[in-house]
Amino acid sequence: WEYIGLALAAFHFVLPFLLLLSRPFKRKTTTMMWVAGWLIVMRYLDLYWFVEPNFGEHFFVTTADIVLPVAIGGLWLWYFFRNLGQRPLLPPYSLHAQELLKSPND
Repeated sequence: WEYIGLALAAFHFVLPFLLLLSRPFKRKTTTMMWVAGWLIVMRYLDLYWFVEPNFGEHFFVTTADIVLPVAIGGLWLWYFFRNLGQRPLLPPYSLHAQELLKSPND
């Protein structure tokens, strides 16, 4: 578990911190998506590191350790997108809504 702790310190904090210091790096959407995905993976490893040592001394990954977070995330995304389709994205009586909907070329 010592190596997982060191990996968390390096890859969950130090590496993203150093990458996000660069302004050109932050302006690229694809690189920011990779960093966000990496942080999600490292956050899952962080949570696993908190919970799993209480159940055994060895690093052991079961199918449920992977399937359950994906299933819960899938349910959350389904609920989010279902509600997103049912509600307006802008307030119906906003004075500035027309300005927001205009394209920059108009």
